[in-house]
Formats: sequence, structure tokens, C-alpha cells
Amino acid sequence: MIDRMQRLSFQDLTRIHEASVNILGTTGIDFNHERIAALFSSHGFKTHGTRVYFEETDIYNALSTTVPAFTVHARNPARSVKIGQEGFVINPTGGATNIAGTDGTQRPATFEDFNTCCKLVQTSDQVDMGGYLMVQPTDLPGDTANLDMMLAYMTLCDKPIFGASGSGKEAADTLEMAGIIFGGRDKMLEKPVVVAVANTMSPLRFSKEEGDVILQMAGWRQPVVISNMILAGVSGPVSLPEMLALENAEILAGVVLTQLVSPGTPVLYGSSSAASTWFTRPLFKNFEIYPPPGCSTARIIPGGAKAGANGWNNRRLICWDPAWNPMKNPPSTRGWKMPLPPM
Repeated sequence: MIDRMQRLSFQDLTRIHEASVNILGTTGIDFNHERIAALFSSHGFKTHGTRVYFEETDIYNALSTTVPAFTVHARNPARSVKIGQEGFVINPTGGATNIAGTDGTQRPATFEDFNTCCKLVQTSDQVDMGGYLMVQPTDLPGDTANLDMMLAYMTLCDKPIFGASGSGKEAADTLEMAGIIFGGRDKMLEKPVVVAVANTMSPLRFSKEEGDVILQMAGWRQPVVISNMILAGVSGPVSLPEMLALENAEILAGVVLTQLVSPGTPVLYGSSSAASTWFTRPLFKNFEIYPPPGCSTARIIPGGAKAGANGWNNRRLICWDPAWNPMKNPPSTRGWKMPLPPM
């Protein structure tokens, strides 16, 4: 599969990666987590409080244990999927708080809507997996909604599980529930059955909660997507090369952590960064402008699979917005270009 949207050469990507390594070595990443900082320190990384500094050799030593491909096992073995190399997976987006009706109306999402999403995933011959937060059920208590969503998905669907990951506790709950299906932790240490996402807190930080997610997932040797959503001009640089350098640095730090927790843990390089505008809303609708070069930046690190907003494989993002025409709105090294609205 050829990345037709890629505008950056291998030399460009190498320069971005070198800038990322410089960021990791001089500024570092603050994990806001004493246990994680202690883990890095025990492996010879320089730390200051909860901030960790990375040398290039240490990065590559950790990345050498990543796997290029893996299978996520489903409750129904026929539904199991391969991620990496030539295998890719299509999964639903997540986090929608509202439902748009065919008559143009909008209403808050409910648990019934989440169940409907589960049924759509199960009956679709295009969607390979699903799970947590396909919509945000506003009629459920926030502190237990993850349990209801995961139970609904695990009983209504026999496809691979995308697990809850809002906190370490949510990730632990998902893993324990999956253990009931797949024979407990010992069995799950031998095969991936749950994928979850851990997001950075740009710029150059992880929250303690997301650090806990990584510790939980890697501790069970389950696949974890290290992702971020930098808003160019808000939480990161406005220009594309600098933003990609920051994005790559943050994701690399999370990937390295997974391998220090448990070498060989399946890990995916994720990205959903976007441009922003204060004139309309912080996030452009056509946010796919940045992930293609972002995921291609991941090509120059050894091993590991890559992830994007709606699909995962080992080479690039698999997502699209039919409204975006890359020929009319090409990626720019100076960020997204758009006319200013009338004042």
C-alpha cells in the first residue's frame, strides 16, 4: 500500500527524528509518576524528579525488543486480527457525546446508543474490533460507566477488545474482565486479547493516570497504543516539522516505557494531532492532515506497529475524511492554510 499523502522524504523524516532525540535528551519528558521515574532510573536513564531524559542509544536499546507484528485474539477465534507488517485493522472512532439524527437534530448519547454501536460492530464485515467509548453514555455514572460499556461489548460482540483506558483502574478492570473470558492473567501473558490507548499530555508530559494505564497494559503484556493529540498553535508548535518532532518525542518516550516494563510487549505508534483556529473552534474537522507524516516518522524506528485514528498497521495511518481533498488542501510545512473568517 502506497502512502499517497506523504509529502516528506526519508531525509526530512530523519531530520525530524533527530530533532525528537534532541528534545528527549535536553528537555526530557515529565511522567508525573514516581514509580515510572524510578523504573527509568534503574535502567540507567537520567532523571530529575519525575522528569526523564533519554539518550539515543538507550532509546534504540529499548526499541530493539518491540515486535513488528502480533495477533489480537478474539473470543471467536475466527475474528482474531493481525496488526503489523501487511495486516491492518479498522476500528470505530470514539468519544462522541452526542447523536445526530437523520432529521438534523442532536441529542446526548445514551447507553442504549452504545449497545447499538456494539451491534453494528458485530454485524459489520468492515469493522474488525470495537469496545470502549464508541459513544459517551451520558445516562451512566461516570465512575462505573467503563464497567457497563466493557460488559456490553464483551457480551454483544465476539471480536477483539478495545479496552477502557481513562485511568489505570479502568485498564485494570478491563484486563480482569477479559481474564474471565480468556483464562486469567497467566493465559493473557502468552497472547494479546485487549488493546488500549495511553495518551500524552502535550507538551512533553504524561499524566499519572495515563502512566498507570501503560504500567497495567504492559504488565499484562497486552498491546498499548501510545498516542497524542497536539493542537498545533495551542499545545504545540504551529509549523508541521516542529510539531512532528514534538509528537515523535512524546510517543517514543511512551514506547520506550512499555519495553522497560515488559520487553516484547506489543506497542503501537499512535497519532491524531491536529491544527487549530481560535476563530471557529480549536480542532479542524479535517484532522487527517498531520497523522500521515506523523506515522511515517515512525517508520525510521525499528520494529513496532503504527496506529491512527481509525485503523492500525505497521506502516501508516488508515483513516480518511471524504470531505478532505488532499489535492486542494495539501499538507504544508508551515501548518494548515485557510482563509480567515470575516471579522
